[in-house]
Amino acid sequence: MGKNICPTSWHVPTDAEWTTLTDYLTNNGYGYEGSGSDIAKSMASTSGWVTDPTAGNVGNDQASNNSSGFLGLPSGYRYEDGAYGLIGGWGFWWSSSEYSATNAYLRDMYYYHSDVGRPNYGKRNGCSIRCLRDEIIISVPGAPTIGTAYAGNAQATVTFTAPANDGGSAITGYIVTSSPGGLTAVGSASPLTVTGLTNGTAYTFTVTATNANGTGLATAASNSVTPSVPATVFDIDGNTYNTVTIGSQVWMAENLKTTKYNDNTAIPNITADATWASATTGAYSDYSNDPVNSTTYGRLYNWYAVDNNAATKVASNGGKNVCPTSWHIASYGEWTTLTTYLGGETVAGGKLKETGTTYWTTPNTGATNETNFTALPGGDRVGNGTYGYIGSYGYWWSSTVYSAADAWLRAMGYNYPNVSSYSYNKRTGFSVRCVRDL
Repeated sequence: MGKNICPTSWHVPTDAEWTTLTDYLTNNGYGYEGSGSDIAKSMASTSGWVTDPTAGNVGNDQASNNSSGFLGLPSGYRYEDGAYGLIGGWGFWWSSSEYSATNAYLRDMYYYHSDVGRPNYGKRNGCSIRCLRDEIIISVPGAPTIGTAYAGNAQATVTFTAPANDGGSAITGYIVTSSPGGLTAVGSASPLTVTGLTNGTAYTFTVTATNANGTGLATAASNSVTPSVPATVFDIDGNTYNTVTIGSQVWMAENLKTTKYNDNTAIPNITADATWASATTGAYSDYSNDPVNSTTYGRLYNWYAVDNNAATKVASNGGKNVCPTSWHIASYGEWTTLTTYLGGETVAGGKLKETGTTYWTTPNTGATNETNFTALPGGDRVGNGTYGYIGSYGYWWSSTVYSAADAWLRAMGYNYPNVSSYSYNKRTGFSVRCVRDL
């Protein structure tokens, strides 16, 4: 297999490519005194050449050389017998084009000449090399790859990935177009939200990419979605929660705030650290014992309050349900269904987190909230009663037991786009999201 002495995407110029260069310089005023084929001075370096008294030659008035920027140096030659010579007075540059079985074309410049020569020399001679960048074919971009569309209220958010081929020119924007209606959203990156849709109407979407040369082909159509006014659900305290459909699941779009089980039984509000640390039955707290925090971030519940396992729930909370009727705490498997639908845990967090830094600490990495799940960082209350991490991390219980002391949860952070999955002590206070019964 042939090798390339030049860097990747560069090559030794052919004889024809050298001619393209010299013809351009000849025809565009690079000759001595602005015309003609005496272009050697325009290609030669401004120093290093043997001095010559004749105006127009490379070695004369060298400070006026190199108007083309080529910066040709007099690096000399190595003869076929191995001897060196001519450094300072001559420059020789190979082409990749053969003249014969033994010779190849090159270009040369002499200190006492004004033109660029085109001789052919034996292939065993040593000459300098200049590399030429491979030709870049400029065209419109290829089609992006369609992702997932998510319905909202009179709008839809559409995800996509950039095309493999940008057409040789940087992509300057994307256009998402609805069908029916032809409504569009324009932006520089995924996701984009198309507004002005009609609730109750099913839509699909395509995406195109644009560069300096125009707009490329459209993606395949997205999945079909139907915008609608968000459904709501009430807890026993009368708190209202927006809901969101993601795949086959319907989730609350806010963290739980209730102070009661759905049979109107009060959940103990434990404020004292020592009492919290010893509790083995259901309890909640407001972050830092301040109810104002719960208005935005929801309340923190120990796992015993959310336990819905047949074998343990009576001991944990009397067999009660912290979620509204026909809703329940998501199991480990139901959280996995959610993250899998969104492309896996490594990217799901960004799609679930509220955007911006009003409630999340900067930089809120990867947040797009394209699902309208609006995950917020409610922090935690650990087993000794200490509070921490509000604004930086959000933790949500699952109903699934890990061990006698621990249960599974999901977590999201301000500085990463993934959803983490791990177990923690049941006496810890975390946020809660409810999912609708199937």
